[in-house]
Amino acid sequence: METGYDFILGTPWSRRFCSTEADWATNTFVLKTKCGQTSRVPFIGTAATPRPDPPPPDPSVPTPSPSITVTSPRQFAHFIRQDDVTFFMVNVTDLLHYDPPCPNAELIPLEPHSPSISMPLISTFVPPPSVESTLPSCADADAEELARYTANLEPTVRDLIREYHDVFPSSFSYAGIPPMRDVEHSIQLVPDYRVHHQAPYRLSIPKAAELKRQLEELMGVGFIKPSNSPWGAPVLFARKADGTLRLCIDYRNLNPYTVKNSYPMPCSDELFDRLAGNRFFTKIDLRSGYHQIRVAAVGQLKTAFRSRFGHYEFTVMSFGLTNAPATFQRAMNDIFRDILEQYVLVYLDDILVYSRTLEEHLRYLCDFLDRLCRHGFYAKLSKCRFAQHNVDFSGHYVSDQGLHMDDAKITAIAEWPAPTSAKQLRSFLGLTSYYSNFIRGYTRYSYVLTSTVLWKNPPWAWTPLHKDAFLAPKKAVICAPVLHLPDFDRPFILITDASDFAVGAVLSQVFPSSPDSFHPRIPRFPSPTPTTASRLTPTRPATDEPSIDYSPTIVEDATVKSRSGDCPIAFYSRQLQPAEINYTADERELRVRAVAEFHDQAAAVHMGFHKTLAHVSRLYVWLKRKDFVKDYVAECPTCQEVNSVNHLPYGLLQPLPIPEGRWQSISMDFIGPLRPPTPRGHDAILVVVDHFTKRARFVPCRYAISAREVVDIVFDRVVRDHGLPLSIISDRDPRFTSRFWRRLHEVYNTQLHFSSSYHPQTDGQTEITNRTLGDILRKIVRDDQQWDLHLAHAEIAYNHAVSPATGMSPYYCDLGYHPRVPADFLRPSQLHPDTSCPALDDWVAHMTSST
Repeated sequence: METGYDFILGTPWSRRFCSTEADWATNTFVLKTKCGQTSRVPFIGTAATPRPDPPPPDPSVPTPSPSITVTSPRQFAHFIRQDDVTFFMVNVTDLLHYDPPCPNAELIPLEPHSPSISMPLISTFVPPPSVESTLPSCADADAEELARYTANLEPTVRDLIREYHDVFPSSFSYAGIPPMRDVEHSIQLVPDYRVHHQAPYRLSIPKAAELKRQLEELMGVGFIKPSNSPWGAPVLFARKADGTLRLCIDYRNLNPYTVKNSYPMPCSDELFDRLAGNRFFTKIDLRSGYHQIRVAAVGQLKTAFRSRFGHYEFTVMSFGLTNAPATFQRAMNDIFRDILEQYVLVYLDDILVYSRTLEEHLRYLCDFLDRLCRHGFYAKLSKCRFAQHNVDFSGHYVSDQGLHMDDAKITAIAEWPAPTSAKQLRSFLGLTSYYSNFIRGYTRYSYVLTSTVLWKNPPWAWTPLHKDAFLAPKKAVICAPVLHLPDFDRPFILITDASDFAVGAVLSQVFPSSPDSFHPRIPRFPSPTPTTASRLTPTRPATDEPSIDYSPTIVEDATVKSRSGDCPIAFYSRQLQPAEINYTADERELRVRAVAEFHDQAAAVHMGFHKTLAHVSRLYVWLKRKDFVKDYVAECPTCQEVNSVNHLPYGLLQPLPIPEGRWQSISMDFIGPLRPPTPRGHDAILVVVDHFTKRARFVPCRYAISAREVVDIVFDRVVRDHGLPLSIISDRDPRFTSRFWRRLHEVYNTQLHFSSSYHPQTDGQTEITNRTLGDILRKIVRDDQQWDLHLAHAEIAYNHAVSPATGMSPYYCDLGYHPRVPADFLRPSQLHPDTSCPALDDWVAHMTSST
């Protein structure tokens, strides 16, 4: 549109922005920015410089429709620096709604007689008909938000923020879809990817309403669009710090197939190190920062998501994509690359501007906001803090005094309830480990707690030691110190120390102005006077121990001669023995002797491979010990001669119910009659076995005893030590089926279970025990046939051996420990035969004799 004017400014506009003035002497318009820049623009409108007439319209050329660009004062200052600008119009409706309003604001026609545009005069507060009715409401919202959040700022800072108010829109309605930039979010998939789509998650009624509202808002600004993509991820919400809900997409089916972006992310500890000595801080939080980055056109199909309100895909970067943080960090670094870590720190959408003085801060902040404006990024004014001495950044409070813990995190740690599972404990350790620098001795406490969750599915145990280690960090954070930031203009002090098992070091600095600063220990000895060479050395060692001034020496003060005595006992005791006994030990012979101690002796009773290996492994260790013991037992002549055939009987076997506790279910059986009887009249053995612990009791008796005598034996040997059982399994022996036996156990509420006739496999546990007992007695009983003398040793050996069913010995399963047994003390390597007690010699010989 040809008007003859480059731009038109009204008096209310100039009054509102006091940084503008007219220089009538030079017929120029002077525009001053907060950055200290001055721009002069020639203007038309005085009598000395008449306004040029517009060129006459050409009837053969169609008149184009008027194209009006609405601009703000800040954008106007940017546009006038361009050479190819021909026309702009100031948004006068914004001037009509400033607080306080401008009463003299008016809209004048650009050319009263121009056929291309005609605008009548309007009065105050009346918008032109061509302007949408939504603009005043947006302007009102921006002006109100700007006034509310800048009221308590310094005047110079407030004026700067209001100058760049277009960087802080109340919504994306002004901005729309982000502009094209060099950085776009791309989604590259691995070759063997699979397309995934998933049904939407169910949402509550309030969340569904919030989802519908956010979808309409995103559609309105062009951040999403309807999709026909084969991909489809469900929607979920994440709660923000201010309590509102953030729309997130569950891309867990897409992210595993995405090629990961290895762009480096900043380390918060390194960022904090740059802040020492600074007093003014400005924190900028971008408004939905991810949504200000475009998604590449080829990747938009992969961002599709499904909801109850339709199938959509993103045109901007959404929350939940695996490479989104790397893409956003790269975009921020590209914009602020030349000023990073000079006066700007960037951690994703949290940006910090810092300086030592307020003048520097205004200059830095102006440069920073100008970059945001030029690249089309927008910030959220309500979450920004300008020119403050204390701001929150990356989970900490940064101030001119140092680094503080976040008050919200202190409250969360202090009020954390005692964990009841490993998952809750991991969450507590994850939170406290981030603030471990503020907790003195945190490593000691975390070591106790970490040992509980090292394994994937650890058994939960919470002891008083864990409780103390859990409460100590909670008490420490309540009085957490303020950490000084390292000042690289000051010297560092490295304090080292060592012990017999560890070396430690602490890096410190001296801050005289702080009352709780570190004071180095005063050396007990004065340090040497510094020389020129020591002043040039970057590191100067110091110690609290005296320097070595001399080398100790030993002066020969006498001649020492050795004279042998009449009976040099010490000399002879140190002589080598004759050569015939100085030989290398035969390992195989020692191994044979070790295995024989736990297999061939009468107290060991020639147990099988597994039980013998368990005994040997308690005291001896060598390579391939298992194979050696297995071969030894397999080659034992006694075992090969008397061992019974060990295989399951043919047919279907139905196991008995597993007992719930010790000595609640027992089995009983008689072995006998054994001929001839022993001198003590015993010709049978009553075998009682506990089904839970596999412990057995062997009682010598007469085979012809009555049911009453059986009850006496059971009460004397079993009930007295273990209590009444809940059930008894036995065969159909007349003594176990008698009326007395049945009525007695009805009184004691003990259930009786009988095996099938001619089917001993019903009580297989007792049958196996009977067979093992018979093998043991055949191996240890001599020609005198006094087997009842060896029955106690057989019971000890049986219960001390490892049971294949439980993986532990019956003694340990029943008692909870390994009792001391004669085999532990009667090994030949520990015996001294020269005793003065013959009876003891006979007993030891009887117990250690091999069969």
